[in-house]
Amino acid sequence: MDKVILRLKERSNIPVEAEAICPDLFLTKSQQEIEELALYYGNKGRRLGDFFQVQGERSDNIVIEGEIPNFKNFPGQ
Repeated sequence: MDKVILRLKERSNIPVEAEAICPDLFLTKSQQEIEELALYYGNKGRRLGDFFQVQGERSDNIVIEGEIPNFKNFPGQ
């Protein structure tokens, strides 16, 4: 697969710091490693896989499916 698809599981009203959603990071990571990347939900650490169903690996082409207005601080925003 030439892209990583992130499908939002559930919309959040709490801000999510999403610096880990970064093409440079995804380029070298397996699907499981992408799911384990750290995001911050309010002031609590969470896994990217807690928020998104991840499909694909090792690509700098990231497709986000779902509305993510409370996700901030990621490249391309």
